[in-house]
Amino acid sequence: MNTEITEYGKVSGWIFYDANCRYCRAVAHWFRPLLARRYFELLPLQTAGLTGRLHLSNSQLLEEMRVLRPNGQCFGGTDALLEIARDFWWAWPLRLLGRVPVIRRALDACYRWIARNRSCAAEGCEVQKI
Repeated sequence: MNTEITEYGKVSGWIFYDANCRYCRAVAHWFRPLLARRYFELLPLQTAGLTGRLHLSNSQLLEEMRVLRPNGQCFGGTDALLEIARDFWWAWPLRLLGRVPVIRRALDACYRWIARNRSCAAEGCEVQKI
């Protein structure tokens, strides 16, 4: 598995997921081919030096998935999903719905529930249940 952030070539962005979480690994594996066609690279949140690069603590880093664009913009959670959706023409309804405040709050609530309740590898989960 590639665990380095490459700075060259055509890259739309880097998507970071919790590699200690079975659910997160499965979702990353399932979406990897689709995302690769849009030049996204998937990397673990546990990638060396990532906390410094994103200016986050370890606990903040593992709260949610992250998307880092080549221009340095970083997105987390629902914002990350909506940012990825920008690269897929057929996701325009999701992007549009994400602008409606009540739907946005519902999307955020769903994302937070999934993030809180994801199943982590027995000995490796660093996420604190809230």
